[in-house]
Amino acid sequence: MINPVKNFANVLLDYSTRVSGGDKVRIFGGLAAEPLIRELYIGCLMRGANPFVEIKMPGFEELLYRYASDTALRTTPSTLMHFAKTYDVNIVVWTEDNTRALTNVDPGKTQAVTVAKQPISKIALDRSAAWTGTPWHMAPPEGSYRWCVTLWPTAASAMEADMGTEEFKEFVFNSVGAFRRDPILFWQEQAQAQEKYVDFLNEKKILHFKGPFCNITFNVTGRKWINCDGRFNMPDGEVFTAPHENYTNGWVRFTAPTLHNGRLIEDVVVNMANGKCIKAQAKTEAQGEYVNKMLDSDEDGSSRILGELAFGLNPGITIPTKEILFDEKINGTFHMAFGKGYPESGSLNDSASLHWDMICDMSKGEVFADDKLIYKDGKFTF
Repeated sequence: MINPVKNFANVLLDYSTRVSGGDKVRIFGGLAAEPLIRELYIGCLMRGANPFVEIKMPGFEELLYRYASDTALRTTPSTLMHFAKTYDVNIVVWTEDNTRALTNVDPGKTQAVTVAKQPISKIALDRSAAWTGTPWHMAPPEGSYRWCVTLWPTAASAMEADMGTEEFKEFVFNSVGAFRRDPILFWQEQAQAQEKYVDFLNEKKILHFKGPFCNITFNVTGRKWINCDGRFNMPDGEVFTAPHENYTNGWVRFTAPTLHNGRLIEDVVVNMANGKCIKAQAKTEAQGEYVNKMLDSDEDGSSRILGELAFGLNPGITIPTKEILFDEKINGTFHMAFGKGYPESGSLNDSASLHWDMICDMSKGEVFADDKLIYKDGKFTF
């Protein structure tokens, strides 16, 4: 009989992060994710690894922003820095007990914490770059940092996805292959299928996206496309690169609503000129003000520059859930991330404190590469 929770854990340990004997493994997650965290802990021990479990208590994040001083919010957490510098593996299990808990928190406070954690993110990205650049079927390079983010289904997340709790649980388990007899093979096949898109796009220079929700051009000359094959996110299913920082021109209306720091943001429209967002608005004035405050996070303007351009390719994810872990992989979409880029893709925008993915429906759109049609109505044409 298939045990989907154990399968979920095995995917994270044996495929995503390749845990082996002697590895120091941090397992971080909410209290609601105890069934998965338990299987991860047992799995690490059985593989000869050294796991450290850190539990996030419900409501504690809200307490942080209510009672912490400005100095505390702006201080880089030394414990997290230690993990990023010295551990081999970091597995993060998101759980949501209240998706709107931070709605009324001053965005300056949440951004202060993001900025404070920026040095940690940079170390983690730098240490994991070699693993990201390694083909999925090969072993991790010695000393490389392996991290993976996933989500445990809760009633709160189900409500945001407009699903019943059990329905959403089945959706999550299905998206990670947990109901399959051999979920590792499932992700190996997904990785292999996406590799052909990466190989094709690596030869292209100028991409032009056209449709009812966009008319925008990117320069990707010499930039590397990355196969997001389930190693860093679970579920996964996208290919991405970093567009040239001073080239992007046009406009996009992002069709998928999103939750950012507990705030619902809808119908964001941006105008790009020479690589920078020169105008951004949203469904309401308050949402638009929040979007612009996030885009102005850094004095050098780096959060108004794109760090990522990607195609969503997961055939099992077809509707928005307001969880970015799933929504950025919606089949038939593309997304742009404002702010920090990934160095392995060639991004030079590494000083930004923001990384915010926004999704656009391309089910009625087209993409031209060097003036030739390569994508139509949500699918590649080759």
